[in-house]
Amino acid sequence: MICVLFWTRLGPPLRFFRLASVAALGAGILSYPITMLWVQPDLQRATRDLLISLSSQQAFDSRPLLAGAASSLIHGASQEILKLTAIVVVILGLGYRHEAATAVTIGLLAALVFALFEGERFVTAALSAGLTWQTSPPLVHELFLVSAHLGTGMMLGKARVDGRFARYFLIASLMHAALAYVAVLQVSGWAPNRVLAYFAVATTRPAHFHLDGGGLNHAPPS
Repeated sequence: MICVLFWTRLGPPLRFFRLASVAALGAGILSYPITMLWVQPDLQRATRDLLISLSSQQAFDSRPLLAGAASSLIHGASQEILKLTAIVVVILGLGYRHEAATAVTIGLLAALVFALFEGERFVTAALSAGLTWQTSPPLVHELFLVSAHLGTGMMLGKARVDGRFARYFLIASLMHAALAYVAVLQVSGWAPNRVLAYFAVATTRPAHFHLDGGGLNHAPPS
């Protein structure tokens, strides 16, 4: 609820119609398992095989941070492209081609499904481990990912109205990938304070963008 309130304060007024809301939630429910069970794993596996074929298994294993960066990019892009597909299908199917408020609402609701599933899978597990200095970075990481799903959903909904698919998709994918890369740093043995410092940088950059009635514009970070 906090994440929804945060992002909706940055965007245009939302318009909740029963048919559009149900369709957006249904599209998100269908897209999430397709993304997590087939699209994302297959793309990450294909990317890994490609990198190994271009270099070698030994070179790939000796550069975990570089390999993790490629995996994080695929992680972010695969989730955002399926999210964008679900959003566009609902917008076009219901005929809301030029209504910014409705398009952003559809984007938010479709992304809300991703956020809820991610929260159940990861935030619940992080909370069950208890709050300590060692367990706090994973919890912060997952909470920001939940929030990022909602923010990128609103961006992608607005992309259909503004006709800026490439720009908004790139911003959403890079934002998602930067947050996903935290897991790579943790596995690589980074200390919690270094991980949180990276997190501060990764989340400050997207703060230079916000949603308003005219699209994504530059804004000073809060």
